[in-house]
Amino acid sequence: MTKQKKDAERRQYIRLDSVFPVDFRLTAQDGKTFLSDWIQGFTNNISRGGICLSVNNLKSEFVALIKKGEVKLLLNIQVPLASRSTPARSKPVWIEPVLNQPGQYIIGLSYQEISASANKRIVGYAWSKYLIPRISAGLLIILTLSISVSGYFNWRLRQENRKLVNQMVSVLEEVKIASQNVEKINREKEELNSRLGQVGDKIKTAEQDKEKLAEELLRIKFQAQAQDSDEAVAGEDTQRLTLLIERLKKEKSMLEQELYSLGRKENMAAESLMILDRKKASVQQATFDNMYQWLLRHQNPRTGLILSFEGDNDIAKWGFTYDQALV
Repeated sequence: MTKQKKDAERRQYIRLDSVFPVDFRLTAQDGKTFLSDWIQGFTNNISRGGICLSVNNLKSEFVALIKKGEVKLLLNIQVPLASRSTPARSKPVWIEPVLNQPGQYIIGLSYQEISASANKRIVGYAWSKYLIPRISAGLLIILTLSISVSGYFNWRLRQENRKLVNQMVSVLEEVKIASQNVEKINREKEELNSRLGQVGDKIKTAEQDKEKLAEELLRIKFQAQAQDSDEAVAGEDTQRLTLLIERLKKEKSMLEQELYSLGRKENMAAESLMILDRKKASVQQATFDNMYQWLLRHQNPRTGLILSFEGDNDIAKWGFTYDQALV
């Protein structure tokens, strides 16, 4: 057999991670004349059309017969978990010695006779032995990746939550300071308005007194018996009241200017407070969204319940009523 044909033959086999025993004996081409007793071999690879055996201490004359293709092999395959062995007839396709293992050979066999159900069972077993470890490894990798991804997202959520909490604390502190500033400005406005009212009352009283003095001065001037001294006194009082009114008006103007500046401060503080309120609302919404995402990741997809305990295998799937109500 050429090397290319031999390699193509080998590619048809399924390599097994475990072996099971196969008893065989050599027969003549007619399949009736036995040329050897039963020999113990073990499966190496399996295909739907044949089987590959590993044989220890195989006699040289048997090796020569197999190489010449002058024999056939009667098989008795011991499939694990099967109630009885599976008989089969085969012909050798190739035989090779195992390197550094004197007397050990690998024999490639092609089935000539075998029960279809038995062959299906053998190939199914071979595929199961081949696929199950790989599927298990794949599932383990997927599970590991899922846990890693879930852990990463949980870590990110915790980091974002911590950041949002710090932002919320900072915003609340700023809101508190801004609210205190607004309250302080309002108190100052109330005090200024009160002082403005008092100054206005004083101005009104002074103007009324001035008017009375003016009337008294006119009365004195038109009285024949009026004395210069009385007129002089009334004039001084009128001048004094005029100066008082001017001073009070200046004070009122200063208070009005101060009240105007305070009003501008109040507008700025109110605008700042409004911005902080929007910022607080934004942080609150982000916090809510993060909490909702956390709940989704810790929610049982089948029952919809939030797990009360994680990491404790005894109560890992428990969900208490209080916790659900709190959520």
